[in-house]
Formats: sequence, structure tokens, C-alpha cells
Amino acid sequence: MRGRRPRKGIVLDYQNAASKVQKEHVDKLACIYVRQSTAGGVKKNIVGGRRQRDDVIKLALELGWREAHIKVIDEDQATTGSSTHGRYGYLDMLNAISKGCVGAVFSLESSRMARDSADWHCLIKLCHLTGTLVIDPDGVYDASDNNDSTLMKLKALMSEMELRLITQRLEGARRDLAKKGLLRFWAPIGYVYGEGGKLILDPKQEVQEAVRLLFSTFDRTRSCCGVANYFWRQQLKFPSIIRSGTKLGEYKWGRLKQARAQFILHNPAYSGTYVYGRAVTKRKAVLDNAGIPQFQKYSVNLPREEWDVVIKDAHAAYISWPRFIENQDLIRNNGRTSTFRGTGAARAGGALLQGLAICGKCGRRIKVKYPHRGPYPHYQCSYESESASSDLCQYVPGAAIDAAIERLFLQAVEPAQLRMSFKAFEQVEEQVRQQDQLWNIHLKRAKALVDQAKERLLNVDFSNKYAFACVQEDLRKKEEEVSDLKRRHINPKASLLRNPTPDERRSIERLIRNLPLIWGAPTTDMVAKKNLLRCLIQDVTIRRDGHTVHVAARWKTLASTQLKIELRRRGCGGGRKLAANIVEFITDLARDHTNTEIAEKLNVSGILVGADRFTRARVGCVRRRYDLARYHFGSYPDQRKDGRYQVSAVAKILELNMGTVHRWVQIGKLDAVRDAESKIWWIKLIPEQVANFKQTIRRSNRS
Repeated sequence: MRGRRPRKGIVLDYQNAASKVQKEHVDKLACIYVRQSTAGGVKKNIVGGRRQRDDVIKLALELGWREAHIKVIDEDQATTGSSTHGRYGYLDMLNAISKGCVGAVFSLESSRMARDSADWHCLIKLCHLTGTLVIDPDGVYDASDNNDSTLMKLKALMSEMELRLITQRLEGARRDLAKKGLLRFWAPIGYVYGEGGKLILDPKQEVQEAVRLLFSTFDRTRSCCGVANYFWRQQLKFPSIIRSGTKLGEYKWGRLKQARAQFILHNPAYSGTYVYGRAVTKRKAVLDNAGIPQFQKYSVNLPREEWDVVIKDAHAAYISWPRFIENQDLIRNNGRTSTFRGTGAARAGGALLQGLAICGKCGRRIKVKYPHRGPYPHYQCSYESESASSDLCQYVPGAAIDAAIERLFLQAVEPAQLRMSFKAFEQVEEQVRQQDQLWNIHLKRAKALVDQAKERLLNVDFSNKYAFACVQEDLRKKEEEVSDLKRRHINPKASLLRNPTPDERRSIERLIRNLPLIWGAPTTDMVAKKNLLRCLIQDVTIRRDGHTVHVAARWKTLASTQLKIELRRRGCGGGRKLAANIVEFITDLARDHTNTEIAEKLNVSGILVGADRFTRARVGCVRRRYDLARYHFGSYPDQRKDGRYQVSAVAKILELNMGTVHRWVQIGKLDAVRDAESKIWWIKLIPEQVANFKQTIRRSNRS
């Protein structure tokens, strides 16, 4: 007996299929589900995608479905099958099955449907309720049949197990390579992969200088935001590498943002250390727009002690490992989270103890409050008032406390003033040198691009007008960039700080021995002062007891210094009781004289408040404290010596109300001047004006 030649493509038991595929199935839709997990598979594995589509369509046609009733679902390309999140084609197919519009679901492999057994069970349940068949090259499955249902559930379990085994194998291989330092990632900015797959410094000098300038700027500003602001103020650009497209591997220079600076500072590769396993991936259940629970992946950063692989001195470094650790602690201290509240980065506010002050009553961080009136900040602990709607824990004026801490700090650093000042001088010199070197590299690079554009212009076909115009436009842009760099950087050597001569060094020594002069100079901003203070002081505990404030400064060495500060009492004499004759003197003049006039008379008479002279504010304080009579504006005569009248007198003369007179003064209808002290308007009136005004008023009244 001659054997039957096997047919190429899919081989199916048609006798078994004919018993399950009925006319009611053929009259409905046949959904062919096509999915490839990755974008690379969609682009490169063309044969696999063609088999999922063409071979399965042929199978559906052979089983009796018409071509018009065959629907290919390929919306889920380059999407993982581990969940239904983002698989809109699969969800639409489930919706059609639930409505009873689908007769059979086709797929080349059962794993194309789903890699999660829960999703498979949902499909099986819907197919059982609506009588929909599930068909693949291995057979035709009816969900209402016990054997077929059990077999499909077993396939679902095997598909999920297969995915987990593949994931474990890949992760194990990655971990083995990482332990040897051979697992490659994207090279960070400033590095490239050399021979043997080892990271080396980028051969482009401008990229190296930009990275070094970032780290040196962070050492000076001590915050990621300060680094970004410095690059923006100096109009410096930072490189970023293009990861895809026709310009893959090229650098693009642009503005440095705070998030980018923080990402680079957090990367341990810049310390020459190979690290793997800094974060773990976890999953959580979320509800999608349709209310269906889905699993969403998220990353959790691990503490430095729990990193899987740490290989120090694995490649060339920009900074050392201890310096990297110090930077991480500083960045963490600058930020505040729900579990950790650091001191925060030093800001330009006038409070010297911003982020360092601790409440001596409740132990929490004290906030800084800048009042609308007055130049000095205040320290207040408002946690209880915000959380429990109670009174403030304490409220302390900051001027006296800041002055005491400032004196304490200057006394502590006096032996190290000279060394610290020359170190700062050297840091500034290095900072300027790196900046100017980066500018020079940019200028050379721009000139090289201009030369390349000129060479292209010489070699271009002049008959091709479009190509010739494009090359000309490119040359013009390159020349504009060079001229812009020259305009912003005319003399690169002018900003470099040269090494001081011995005579200049002695002069600098004499100058910086008196650190309080430099500390109080207008050019020394509050950010620099706060950063210097934080180098020595850990925190400052403040506890107020009436007009006495107990301050405890804890140093970095864990030593503590106790201070006792007496706050200035508010009042005319700092809380001192005034003599009876002074009160009587002010009482006699209170009604007919202004505060300034009373203060002048007291000072002329030789009456002082301790060693201080009387001022308008002190006299006003005495009025409020002893409830003296207020200054009565009506005590002024209706007419001054120069002939001008008060508003009330003008209102009587013209037979008007005072509001009308004030309005006429505002619009300039009356010639009026205002006394700076009493704030009284004095109006000039002559008989002719009075007659004209009265005639106008009578005419207005008749109309």
C-alpha cells in the first residue's frame, strides 16, 4: 500500500475536528490571535509572524470558515503576555466572545493567548458559557468537554511554568556575568566601552571636562539644584548620548537639568565601581479603567548594604568611592521623605539655622518664618498646631540666636581660618580653570565643524540647487555658533586665577586672619555661610523659657556647647518701667502734639530711656502702654499762618460735606498740600475762588 505523502504546514486530525466544528461555529467569526512579545521580534522574526498569520488562516479555511468571517487580531504586537495590561486586542476578543459573536479562537501556539494561568482560565470560562472553540495545531478544544477543559488548563499551567523557567534562566545568567563584572549596560556619560568590554574614559576631552565640572560644582554648591543653576547661569551645556535612530552614539549638547545632575551623582560607576542589583522589581495589584485587577511592576531602590554585586576599582574613575558615599549622604540629607527628614539644602533665606534648629520641647525640626514686617526671621515649631489644632509649641525671634551661633562658629574656626581660606581659594581656581577649559574645547569643536561644512560645500554638486542650499545653510549655522561662542568667551585667560606671589600671599594672609570681616562682607551670601556652618555644627536645640532662650549647639564631634540668651523685651524701654515724670510729661503733650514732636521735646530736655534717645516709635509705644490720649487732629487751627485751611474749614466755608472736598482735592480742583507728619490736607482759598465755587454750587443745586 502506497503511503500518503505528508502535507507541509500544519497537520491536524480532521476526523476529530469534524466532530466538534459544527455549522453554528462556522456561521460565526473565527478570531486568529497574533502576538509577538518584543519589538525586535516583530522587526526581525518575520517568519514567525507570517506563520502565526498565514498558516492559521489556511487552517481556518480548511475547517470551513469563509474568508469574510475570519478576523485577524494583531493589535497586541510587541506586548508581553504575562498580563492583560495593554493588550487591547485580547480584551476586545474577550468582549466579542462574551457577546456570542465568535465561533472559534485560533492561535499557532497556546502561549500566544496568555502566559498567565488566570487569564487562560478567564478565556476558558467564557468559551464554556458561549460554546466557543479553541483551536491550535494540536487539536480542537471544546471548553464544555471535561477532557478538553482539563487539557487546556494543563496547557495554561505549562505555559506559565515555561515563562517562569525562562525568566529564572535569564536572570541567573545575568547574575553570573555580573559577578564577573562582564554584564554590559548602557555606558554612562563620560565613559565608553574599550577592548575587552571594559569601561574607559571617553576619549572626547570636552565630555570629560563637562563631567568633572559637574562633580566639582557639586562640591561647592552641595546641592543638585545648585549644580543645575550654575550651569544655567554660566550658559554651559552638558552632553547626552543619542540611543537610537540614524545618529546612534552621537552626542547632543543641551541644558543640564536638576534630575539629570541627580541621576549622575547617584551613579556609582563614576567612582570606578561596578555595581549590579541596586534595585528590585516588585508587583502590585491595580484596577484598570474597566475595573479589572491587573498587576503592575515597579522598582524599589535597595540600601547600599544590600546591593548584589559591588566590585571596586573595576575601571577608571572620576571621583573616589569615599567621595561618592559622602555625596550620597549629602543628597539624602538635602531631601525629605516620609521616613527621613534631613536638614535640607542651604537656601538664600536670612535664617542662619535653617534646617539645623530643633525644638527643645518636642524634639522636631523647627520651621523658619519670615515675617512681612521686619528684616529678621523667626523660628517656630508649629507641628502641634497643625496636627492637633493646639497652640504653637514655641516661637522664638531669630536675630539674637543667629548672632550668638555666628560668634560661636567664628571662635571655633579661628585656628583653621588660614588653611580653610587658602583651600577655598584653590577650589575656586580649579573651578574656573575647568570652566574655561571646557569653553576652549567647545570653541575648537565648533571650528572643526565649520571646516567640515566648508569642505562639504566645496565637494557638493553646484547644479543640485537644493543640496547646495542645504550645505550653505548648515555652514551658516556652524559659523553663527562659532561667533556666539567667541562673543560669550572673548578672553579665556582673563577669568583664570593665577597663583599668588609671596608678597600677595602675605597680603592675603593678613586679610583672611580676620574672618569676621569676610563673613560680614556683602559678597558673602547666606548659602555660603550656611554651608560653612554645617561643616562643623550638627544641629542646634532651642528651648524658650519666657524671655530666656536656652541654646545647645551640637558639633560634628558630638561635643555640645550650651548658651543662654536673653531676648530683648518689647516696649518703650525694653520692658523697664518709666519714671512718673516722663509719663506726666508725655501725657501733657499727648493731645496737641505728634509723636515726633514729643520725642524731640524729650530729647531736648535731656530725658532718655536708659542710654537711648526717644523716637517716634518709642513715644507711640508709651501711648499704647499707658493708654494715653491720642493725637487729636482737630487741635490744629482751621487756618495756618500761610492762609491755607483744613478740610473741615473749607467744608464750612463752601457749605459742602467733607467727602466732596476730599474728592475735589484728589482730582486737583482745589490747590492742596499734605503735611507729611500729620497727614492733614491744607487747602488754599481766595475770595474770588470762594465766590466762583458758591455760584457753581447754587447753579448745580437748581439744575
